[in-house]
Amino acid sequence: MKRFSLKIRNSMKKKLILFTTMITILIVIGMSIVFFNQQKNLLETELSKRGISLAELLSRTSLKAVLTMNIPSLYEMINKIIEEEYVVYAIILDNSGKVIMHNQPNEVGKVYTDQLTTEALITDKSYSKCLIQDGRHIHDVVAPIILEDVRMGTIRIGYSYVAVDAKIHRMIMITIILAITFILSGMICSMIFSKFILKPVKLLQEAIEEVSKGDLNIVADVKSTDEIGNLAISFNKMVKDLKSSHDELVLAKNYNENIFNSMINSLIIISLDGIIQSVNPATCAFLNYEKNELIGTPFSKILKEESLIKKYKIDDLTTKVFTRIMEKTYHTKDGRKIPVNFSSSLIRDINGKTQGIVYIAQDITERKKMEEELKKLANFDSLTGSYSRGYGLNLLDHQSKLAKRNKSPLLLAYIDIDNFKNINDTFGHKEGDRVLKEVVKVLKAILREIDIICRMGGDEFLLIFPDSSLKDSSIIKERLNKGLTKLNQILKKPYKIDLSIGLSEYHPGNPQPIDELIRIADERMYKEKKSVANKNIIYNLKIE
Repeated sequence: MKRFSLKIRNSMKKKLILFTTMITILIVIGMSIVFFNQQKNLLETELSKRGISLAELLSRTSLKAVLTMNIPSLYEMINKIIEEEYVVYAIILDNSGKVIMHNQPNEVGKVYTDQLTTEALITDKSYSKCLIQDGRHIHDVVAPIILEDVRMGTIRIGYSYVAVDAKIHRMIMITIILAITFILSGMICSMIFSKFILKPVKLLQEAIEEVSKGDLNIVADVKSTDEIGNLAISFNKMVKDLKSSHDELVLAKNYNENIFNSMINSLIIISLDGIIQSVNPATCAFLNYEKNELIGTPFSKILKEESLIKKYKIDDLTTKVFTRIMEKTYHTKDGRKIPVNFSSSLIRDINGKTQGIVYIAQDITERKKMEEELKKLANFDSLTGSYSRGYGLNLLDHQSKLAKRNKSPLLLAYIDIDNFKNINDTFGHKEGDRVLKEVVKVLKAILREIDIICRMGGDEFLLIFPDSSLKDSSIIKERLNKGLTKLNQILKKPYKIDLSIGLSEYHPGNPQPIDELIRIADERMYKEKKSVANKNIIYNLKIE
């Protein structure tokens, strides 16, 4: 019995030792399992945050490439992501679920309609979600691509935890077999794990968070040559590329703003409902408005006519219609009307959808004044202000047609300034010009408003008297004589201003060509010019 008891005791001792060992092992295993589960959860959390930050970073980095559909750049970005550890897939989708870029080229162009894709397309925030795909434990990370609150697409990155799970399970099995033996090693490994994995990941995470806040001067200083170190190198390069792209965008924006602000012509951007969205400084100076007085107001405030937006349906508009140049009138703040050369063009997004309209207007006030001056020069004699020869003959043709239609007479008078050449030669051309202007003043003073004066050239003038005949010639000559007499008395020149006149009449009952009427009046004028005695009787004027 003793021996049995001893055996019993030895057996119980062994059992106790075994039980204690087992309990210890179980405790160690349990603690190890808890520890490794904690490490697993921590790693999952860290990788999730890293994945979200990396996806958000990729969404910003790929924004320019997505906008310009730069396929080589997108392909390079996807390849960089897929090279990272645990990454199973990397996808860039547009807003319809169509695959723009995929690490598997045969997937490009497909439209995903599964529930996971649908959920990813409707969210405006980054998130991660665990799922089982083809028997694999996948961590799906989603980040939207957003430009100025407009969603341009979606980034999806899938992480596989097969390697992570296998590593943790292997460590747990080793811990179960060599629990007590490797407790210290486990602690050391835990410390090493913390130092060489968690800390670099944490450092990389903090760097990503700073980048996500807009700080592009961050460098992840991870001194490691492992995967995390490589990830840090890739991250630093990505940040560098992002900063370069950002600088280019800022430069392009500044360049466009400089052009916008330095334009001498008015530039106005309006929405499709006709509301002014933006104006350049030239517009404010042009219209005498402050910028805040125009932004948000209807375009009809400036262009007070039927809006082109309402006149045409947007869907029916073409670029050709909207880029033609037209003359319009802008209305300033102080009520002035400014003529402008007006052109417009549509603003479209990358999908060709119309977003607004750009109106450009050039002030043509000076050009209009010049046109009026040219018109005046073409129709009026610049020296005397009377009608020019060409315009006067057009008026004569028009009056002859009226006379024929109304069956009324039309009287013509051809006038020449006597002794004008001697005045020019003796007193100079300036004095001669003054004589011409004074004679026209006399003619305007004695003629009716409906009568027409045109300078035929040199010192010769043609007078047109509607509804007048040769019966009225004595009255005309009398008024002309009085006007000249008064003029010579006022001027008191060493010469006397005299006129020779020849008359002809257009009679509807016996119509004659205009050229013939002018020829008759011209011959009679020269005949009178030679008849000094007759002139003295008619005008009571003598040439000194």
